[in-house]
Amino acid sequence: MNLAAPARLRSAGPLLALLASLGCVVSTGGDPLPGYEGGNGGGNPQGGNQGGGNQGGGNIPDAKIPTGSAWVPVTANLTGMDSVCGNIAALSVRSDRDMIIVGVATHGLWASTDGATMWTPLGQGAGSAVVGNRMTAIVYDPDHPDTFWESGIYDEGGIYRTTDNGATFVSFAGTRHHDLVAVDFTDPERKTLLAGSHEDGSRLLRSTDGGRTWTNIADKVPKEAGSTSLPVIIDNRTYLLGTYNSDMAGIYRSTDAGETWTRISSGGMLGPPTIGYDGTMFWAHDRSGGVRSMDKGATWTELGNNPQMGTRVVELPDHRLISVWDRRIQISTDRGATWRNFGPTLAWEGKAIVYSTYRKAIYVSHFGCGNGSVPIEADQIVRLDFDYTKG
Repeated sequence: MNLAAPARLRSAGPLLALLASLGCVVSTGGDPLPGYEGGNGGGNPQGGNQGGGNQGGGNIPDAKIPTGSAWVPVTANLTGMDSVCGNIAALSVRSDRDMIIVGVATHGLWASTDGATMWTPLGQGAGSAVVGNRMTAIVYDPDHPDTFWESGIYDEGGIYRTTDNGATFVSFAGTRHHDLVAVDFTDPERKTLLAGSHEDGSRLLRSTDGGRTWTNIADKVPKEAGSTSLPVIIDNRTYLLGTYNSDMAGIYRSTDAGETWTRISSGGMLGPPTIGYDGTMFWAHDRSGGVRSMDKGATWTELGNNPQMGTRVVELPDHRLISVWDRRIQISTDRGATWRNFGPTLAWEGKAIVYSTYRKAIYVSHFGCGNGSVPIEADQIVRLDFDYTKG
């Protein structure tokens, strides 16, 4: 496809593995999937929120935001950096520390530990591989806080791993152009990984040796499924796969480690699902609306109120849900049954959203595109202060 205007790159910001396709502090009140509770992130698979109020369920508070609140640009020292189409690729937020990560096309990963007033490049340690892709997702290991996997599209390298919180990375040979990587967190050795392709139905890579070697199992997925892009590993036998770009797109499920697949929900999928504090899975469609599962992905039902979503769902620490449609945040206070507009209007169409528990703020980004040089503009990452304990 035309690199200057990739049709699905608009969805890459939130693409992220389960997710949180999220480092995780396991909360009470349910039985979340290992490594998948918390649901915070556009581009933040497995990067869940820390505990918050109301962890046992009950009434979720209504949403109020102070009068006069506004989106504040926090692109900071990234402003003016020369880049290409998809320049601000994705956002991710750590649940276990004050750290936000952004992918910058052709410039790797950058992190902020001060609420995004300054960004510092990752991968600067001795011997680190250079992250050369356009980040789509980060998957945090729930048991090893300094370990995470990064996936990305175009350019060089499809999947990278760090075991020192981004000081150094290793690149997995044989990987390129991946929307999402999934990791089997039920295996202490993390041997099984799945790598979904970007806008391509001919590649779904599986590794059973921690990423050293890969086998393409896309031929086992029905050909009409579409792009085999968004894998989720429930356990060593049970996989989910979100697809798009086909009339038969949807969520496919395998209970025999990828040998056979059955479509269990219809509609093109957007990014990885979010896994809530109670194990509920929320997955946005690539046009509008979304679905919810309360049985680890075995069955799915439509979210209520036909919510409009342009990014994946984020779960706040008090279990309210937010997403972005066009220039407005959508919020649900009843676990996805109804949604409404929330907060001030953005100046542009939001493409990735995260919530920082440490900073008590919502961060939203969008990317620029065009032929040749696409410098980063000052307002491509913005912040909205929102204290979930008060608002």
